[in-house]
Amino acid sequence: MDRFPALVDWTATRDTLHAYSRVAGAIQRKHADSVPDWSHVGLVLADNGLVTRPFSTRRGEVALELDLQRHRLELSAPGGVASISLDGGLSGSELADELIRRGEALGVRLQPEPEYYENDRPTGYHTAKAEAYLGALHDIDAVFSAVQAELAGDVTETRFWPHHFDLSFEWRGKDVTYQATDGSEKAARASIGFGFSTGDSGHGAPYLYANPFPFESELVDRPLPAHASWYTDAWNGSLLPYASVAESGEQLLYDYFVTVFQEAAPSLSA
Repeated sequence: MDRFPALVDWTATRDTLHAYSRVAGAIQRKHADSVPDWSHVGLVLADNGLVTRPFSTRRGEVALELDLQRHRLELSAPGGVASISLDGGLSGSELADELIRRGEALGVRLQPEPEYYENDRPTGYHTAKAEAYLGALHDIDAVFSAVQAELAGDVTETRFWPHHFDLSFEWRGKDVTYQATDGSEKAARASIGFGFSTGDSGHGAPYLYANPFPFESELVDRPLPAHASWYTDAWNGSLLPYASVAESGEQLLYDYFVTVFQEAAPSLSA
């Protein structure tokens, strides 16, 4: 497969995978031990797709894999393995119900909270488009790894976040205070979030982002590599269309991330 494969005409497949990833995330959220950085709600990119870390239940250790090569959601439990096809037309809620039934047959009681996955919209799934998305995730993750190796300081592991359906990691700087939307003052770590989104209400097409926090308004006057721009419409940060990366290659993506870091990190460092 080509590097950075095109992601076009794949809305139904994307929405199906988003709904199904939220099911896996909701199950992990319910059963895995909580950690302060919320990584217990994130999935991990693996060779075949997206996986949960193994988590404990009363009947032993359980794991889920959203396999985008064999196109199935696989539940591994002490009582065996159960698989559900990703192209069977199930809604997110129907998939969760089926997964719960399969778990019971293996002696495992799964209890995800519906508010984190409920979705009764019809689905569609195209195997080649799912495989292209997996290829894009791996190509982007390779650049993530190269950038992570270059960043001095506190850098998190890469995680896939089902709620927003993005793959990301974070560099963290000094302690800061900021004004919350309710007007109160809160404490946090300065950071730059680096990630890949398939699109949202703020920007409909797939894009890469690098978002400094707190965001300093003077950054918008700093130059960025070709096709990248500072973005202050739906959030404060920067944006690089995935289509530009698919056309130009990994060097553009690497340069984009490194440039944003060089421009923003000095004021965010301890």
